[in-house]
Amino acid sequence: VSYNRRDLIVYALGVGCTDLRHVYEGADDFAAFPLFPAVLLHKGTSFDVVDFPSPTLLRLASSGLALPGARALLDAERYIERVRDVPSAEGAHTLTYQSRLLGVVPKRNGALIHTAGELFDGGGA
Repeated sequence: VSYNRRDLIVYALGVGCTDLRHVYEGADDFAAFPLFPAVLLHKGTSFDVVDFPSPTLLRLASSGLALPGARALLDAERYIERVRDVPSAEGAHTLTYQSRLLGVVPKRNGALIHTAGELFDGGGA
């Protein structure tokens, strides 16, 4: 997944943030809004506007898990554990996303799919 400072600012403004450290790249303490990583999978590596669901999200949803008869996916819940800040220096940033299947719980009209995902920088951290 990739992003730049513009993406950080657009996201912060989109969620209604008015704190200058998240919406003004000239702020001494400029930083990504803490929940920004949650949207990176929707965006993938594109720096343009993407459809929803994005091609990246569709690829992840169909990678190796067959759900016969499934017509739609619902992203029901997210939990974010921030180990360290998302890089916000000038320029483009690329992170690697790794996901693993934790379990599948059958339901009357579908299933709950539990996954865990992690973002890593180029150094593996």
